[in-house]
Amino acid sequence: PTVEKAANENIKSDAITVSPAVPVQAATFVSLEKGQAASFDSQVYTVRDLPEEELTRQLAWSQGLLVFDNEPLKDVIAEVGRYTDVRIEIIDSALADLEVGGRFRVGRLDALLEALVVGFGVEVRRVNEKHIHLSSRSHGIE
Repeated sequence: PTVEKAANENIKSDAITVSPAVPVQAATFVSLEKGQAASFDSQVYTVRDLPEEELTRQLAWSQGLLVFDNEPLKDVIAEVGRYTDVRIEIIDSALADLEVGGRFRVGRLDALLEALVVGFGVEVRRVNEKHIHLSSRSHGIE
């Protein structure tokens, strides 16, 4: 793995290019190759190669789909939240790590909520038009 300074003058002088799986501090520019993904937390970047199946799944949004494969409900809700103005709140912390899988159309929030109710035993309560609470049936709703 290598870290290189970017040669492009249009990019800030502290810009860098990162090869796979190298954490980098204070980066302002990360160059990716086909089949790679970058993630960051504050100013630490990590770049990794993606298997073809994962790449296809992550690009499904471009075809109007959200695809989940045994992902924690908290991550599913975070991703769905990018495509709706409805606030979805997990009020039962035991549900946060519930593994969820499925294919859902972007903008079809009701289909996702129905799948959570029918397939995962999640209680869905509409607080109002723009706010939803999720809990387990045994948790009870306040």
